Amino acid sequence: MPPRLALAALSHAMHHHGAQLGVFDIDWRTYQLNKKSQVFLAAFQDDAASQARLTSTSSLLNDVATATAEERAALILQLVEQNIVAVLSLPKSRSIDRKQGFLDMGMDSLTAVELKNRLNRELMVPLPATLAFDYPNTTSLANYLVSKINEKFPLVEAKMKDSRDADTLAIEQLSEQEAAEELRKTLKDMGFGD
Repeated sequence: MPPRLALAALSHAMHHHGAQLGVFDIDWRTYQLNKKSQVFLAAFQDDAASQARLTSTSSLLNDVATATAEERAALILQLVEQNIVAVLSLPKSRSIDRKQGFLDMGMDSLTAVELKNRLNRELMVPLPATLAFDYPNTTSLANYLVSKINEKFPLVEAKMKDSRDADTLAIEQLSEQEAAEELRKTLKDMGFGD
């Protein structure tokens, strides 16, 4: 698992209050292509459209979670533009003026709710019902969504991108005995062991 994704998952897991939690780096597209049909799971399997949506969403969230700040902003902006084109039934070739208001583009309350629902499904973050009215153009909406995504998947500092930071170097320089002693001490401080 890439360090950026692992740290984002750890951040998310720290707020999980369940008894168990599993974190997996799964390429859903590959999984869906290679999985064998399980008869005993047939009642729980979604139709092909739902699976495709899950694969697309998982892939998008994986891309967003592992992206740099600039890449993340570009991904979210592209997502917003694609969904605006879809809800307003605009030609896919049409370029969107990012400063033009949604109302000026022809968005009404129904399409605003549809836009909110689509973005909520794809990003898996709670969004207000008044989203398109609170953030009335592509740029402001994308900026808001980036801030929401940053809450869910905190950006890892650039120095963390290279896993050889000062703490890692210090740990690597410990002898096996020193490392074992540090581990025992840490576990004891956490309430494990004697």
